[in-house]
Amino acid sequence: PGSTLKPFVGLAGLMTGAIQPGTTFRETCDGAFQFGRRAFHCWDPHGHGTLAFRDALARSCDVYFYQLGIRLGLERLSGFMKQLHVSDKAGIDLPQERRGLFPDVAWYDKHYGAGRWSRGLVLNLAIGQGEIALTPVKLAQLAALIANGGTLVRPHLIHGVEADGGPIPAALPSGDSTGIHIELSSSALANVRAAMEAVVSDPHGTGYAAKVDSVRVAGKTGTAQNPHGNDHALFICFAPVEHPRIAMAVLLENAGHGSTAAAPLAQKVLQEFFHP
Repeated sequence: PGSTLKPFVGLAGLMTGAIQPGTTFRETCDGAFQFGRRAFHCWDPHGHGTLAFRDALARSCDVYFYQLGIRLGLERLSGFMKQLHVSDKAGIDLPQERRGLFPDVAWYDKHYGAGRWSRGLVLNLAIGQGEIALTPVKLAQLAALIANGGTLVRPHLIHGVEADGGPIPAALPSGDSTGIHIELSSSALANVRAAMEAVVSDPHGTGYAAKVDSVRVAGKTGTAQNPHGNDHALFICFAPVEHPRIAMAVLLENAGHGSTAAAPLAQKVLQEFFHP
């Protein structure tokens, strides 16, 4: 998922008390973060300087989230993602939907051997890289969860089926509710929503290309590294912020950056939805 995961990592930090909205880290972003013998680079080689949570998310500063990942630790981060049901199916009415993966301590112990993996793995996980795997449908469901305050809504391909002008009840999809509501701090949610809105509304935000006139949009760009070719471009969003009506995830394979490929496409969908 790349950096589209950062709002949920930030939510984990705020919910567990690992950070406050105004938290800054000792290591400022100069384009890279040294951990052990390895330098973990930020997407912006010039760096972002010292940022608190809102601007770190708006500008998608990797160095901020590397340090948040270390502060959380793998056990707390993976535990919070389990609470969000990140690895579960979204429940869409398609037979081929696959589960996602957010690895935990047991997963790494099984695949690498107990204690034979580096604590530095959490740095990659904190920016949505590494072994994490999520479907676009799941990302849209998670964007809606931030929008609605913690409810996992079941997405559908089919709204209804009619014959001779009337509905066929047996053909209707099952209800929109998964029955899962996650208790989330209202203040933590408010801070994540505000930071996601800054992604789009702030001229320095990575999702500024998704801006729509007269509509408050909250979003997050992502650029996922791909060993088989060009990076994948992603963008998640919901709108309007004050009373959400739509949530979406955009994935453009091998298209480059989320800011220059996925966000402009999301803007076209939002424009058609709100100003057809």
